[in-house]
Amino acid sequence: MDPEKGKKDLCEACTTPLTPEEEEKVRALLEAVGEREKEGAITPLSDHERHWLSPLTARRYLAARSWDHNEALKMVEGTLDWFKEMKPWELKCNDSMPLILKGKLYNYPDVKDREGHPIVFSKCATEELPFDEEYKLKFMFWAFERAIISMDTANTGIYKYTWLVSLEGYNRQYNGSISFNKQLLTAVCYHYPERLHKVYLVHSPWVFSLFFKALSPLLDPVTRSKIVFVSGTTEEVRQRLHEDIDMTTLEEAYFGDLPNRFNEDEYEKMCYDSDAIREKEFQNFMNPPDPEAKSDDAEKPKRKRKKKKKKKKGTKGKKPRSAEPTGVGKADSHGARCVSPGL
Repeated sequence: MDPEKGKKDLCEACTTPLTPEEEEKVRALLEAVGEREKEGAITPLSDHERHWLSPLTARRYLAARSWDHNEALKMVEGTLDWFKEMKPWELKCNDSMPLILKGKLYNYPDVKDREGHPIVFSKCATEELPFDEEYKLKFMFWAFERAIISMDTANTGIYKYTWLVSLEGYNRQYNGSISFNKQLLTAVCYHYPERLHKVYLVHSPWVFSLFFKALSPLLDPVTRSKIVFVSGTTEEVRQRLHEDIDMTTLEEAYFGDLPNRFNEDEYEKMCYDSDAIREKEFQNFMNPPDPEAKSDDAEKPKRKRKKKKKKKKGTKGKKPRSAEPTGVGKADSHGARCVSPGL
């Protein structure tokens, strides 16, 4: 196997390199899905599903099932079934913008934990929001996709995110029913496996602890071990978070040193930019650029043009030309269309 291809496909740069046996299991899982498709056991994969079904995806699903081939295959097929209903590649920031601009769930590509995982910030709702639960779920999945794009996996090898949640002012009435939270947890565990690095919960009231206790049986032991309740005095919380995160990059709402950073106009543009990146990644998958291809212009040596001196003509009796626009501005990035490249 070409080492450069392996580095990009399997993201060996950031995690423990795969053993030859694990690499073989990755290939076997991908081949098994292809065989299942040929047999008609699963519906034909769409282009977006093929984009999603990468060696990295196979690696994540195998790791989530202790490298058991059959269990990982079953899990992949479960996600493919979920895709038929959810179609995450159709989620666009424009569809969720009213909720996005509430500033309840966001991330900035330049804010990462000490291991390089992008941090997703979340604030619980403290008032009734005029959105149904299906709308909120799709918003959550779109936000996960944005966090994945910000990892820049191909260059960094990072494919997990850290989630920092402030539960200040938590009220169960405004933060989703048990059914809503079950759907969300199921998606995180079964359709986004090995994406979560850690979850830090701050400002957690006792009522949330009871709610979490009711939901925790839905979590597998590995996911449950990633959830950290950070409590105590302000200094104690800061010390604990400081172990994993630079406090100068966090807002005051998360015990950090910065004032509120969320700016609607700035973040709206970032969201459209992220969607444009997702679309570009998918288009590159559909039409891979040839790195060795050279344009005809690149082949030709550049010639220096000699400047010709123009004789000045008399302007007597001639009217000067009025100023005319010489070009048009670039299209607004907000007009970009986006298609999710996968989870």
